Amino acid sequence: MPPSWSPDETHVQILTEKAWFQGAILTGVAYGAVVVLAAMCLHSLCRRRRARDMTRGRSMFFLVYVSTIFILGSITFGTNAEFAQLAFVDNRNFPGGPSAYQQEMFSLPVNIVSDVALVLANWCADLLLIWRCTVIYRDCRPALKFCATAIPSLMFAGSLAMGSMWLVQTSSPSTSFQNVQEGINYTVPYFGLSLAINVVVTSLIVARLLVTRHRLAKILGLSHGSHYTSIAALVIESASLYTAFSLLFLVPFAVNNPVANVFIQVMGEIQIIAPLLIIYRVLAGKAWSDQTTARTSAITGGTNIHLRRLPTGRMVPSELIETNPKAMEVQVTVDVSKSAV
Repeated sequence: MPPSWSPDETHVQILTEKAWFQGAILTGVAYGAVVVLAAMCLHSLCRRRRARDMTRGRSMFFLVYVSTIFILGSITFGTNAEFAQLAFVDNRNFPGGPSAYQQEMFSLPVNIVSDVALVLANWCADLLLIWRCTVIYRDCRPALKFCATAIPSLMFAGSLAMGSMWLVQTSSPSTSFQNVQEGINYTVPYFGLSLAINVVVTSLIVARLLVTRHRLAKILGLSHGSHYTSIAALVIESASLYTAFSLLFLVPFAVNNPVANVFIQVMGEIQIIAPLLIIYRVLAGKAWSDQTTARTSAITGGTNIHLRRLPTGRMVPSELIETNPKAMEVQVTVDVSKSAV
C-alpha cells in the first residue's frame, strides 16, 4: 500500500491500536468458549436435577452462579465490542486515532459498564476458587485448614477494596487505566492482588492434589484416582488458565508495553472460563468433593474399607471403584491398614 495511506501516527500509537484490535478478535474466540461451557453446565445441571441426585439448594446455587457469570461475560464482550466500534468506526477521525480515543474517552458509560462487569466476574471467579480450596482441604488438620481458608479470604477482602478503587479511578473523566496522572494507579495493585490470590490458591490446591495422588499411588497404584489428580484436573481445579493470562497482562503493562491491550480484554472472558470448567467437572462427578475427601481419608488413614474383587483378581475399595458391569459380585469387608493394602 502507498505510504500516504498509512495513518499519521507514531509507531507506538499504531502498535497500541493493533494490540487493541487483535485483542478484540481473541476476546470473541474466548466468549465463544464461554457460551459453549455455560450451555454444557446448564445441560448437565438439568440432567442431574431430573435424576434428583442433587439437593435443591445446591442446584439453585449452580444455576444462579452460571447464569450470573455468563451474563457478566456477555456484558463485558458486548461493551468491549461497542467501545471498539466507537473508536475504529464512529470516531475514526478523532485527533490521534483510536489509541488517543481510548485514552481520552475511557470513562464513557459503555466502558464503565464493561469495567464493572469485568470486576464483578473477577470477584465471582475468585470466590469460587476459594470455595474449591476449602472443599479440598476440608479433612486436613485444623491449622492447615484454617490457613488454606483464612489467607485467601483476607486477600480477597483486599481485592474488594482495590477493585472498588480501580472502578472509581477509571470512571473519572479523561482517565484510563494506562494514563493516571495523579495519585496511585490502582491497576497494578488490583490485578496484582487478584493474581496473588490465584497463585496462592493454585499452589495450595495443586499441592493438596499432588500429595493425595502420591498417597493413592503408593497404596492402589498409579492409575487410581487419575481423574482427580491428572494434569488436566490440576489445571482446571486450580484455575491456572486465569493465572497465566493475568501474568501475560501484568508483565507487559508493568513495562508499559502495548501488548497488554491484547490480554486485558481476553482476561475478561478467561476469568469466566476457569470457574465454568470447575463447575462442569463438579456436575459431571469428576471434581473433588466431600465424598472424595471421605474416601481418600478412609484409604490413606487406615480404617474399615469395603473391597471388591475385579475380574483380574485385584481387590479394590468398592467406594472408589467406577461402575463396572463385568465386575464380579463378590464383596467382603475387612479391616485394612496402609501396609496391608
